[in-house]
Amino acid sequence: MNNKIAGLLGLAKRAGKIQVGFDETVKQVREGKALLTVMAADLSPKSEKEWRFATKQQNPSIRRLPLDKTELAHALGLARETGLATVCDEGFAKAIAALCPDEKED
Repeated sequence: MNNKIAGLLGLAKRAGKIQVGFDETVKQVREGKALLTVMAADLSPKSEKEWRFATKQQNPSIRRLPLDKTELAHALGLARETGLATVCDEGFAKAIAALCPDEKED
């Protein structure tokens, strides 16, 4: 399953349908372009809390990946680790969400 998720993320990145990083994902969510935001399994609780606070008014769709930051970066073809990515394509968002469990809200 991890390979399927990584493959879909890589395809979406090459198609230009993924934005990466804290600031860019917040921007996409606020502009209403983000259909799904994915978080690396090892994203720090502090980063997750700050991201959720910054986007709480938009109520974005979120999934935690079974990939760590290094694996996420590798799937996206990035040289540096990343913990957040936003999918801006409906087809890719649905496919990735189907492979990841729902995020439980507190």
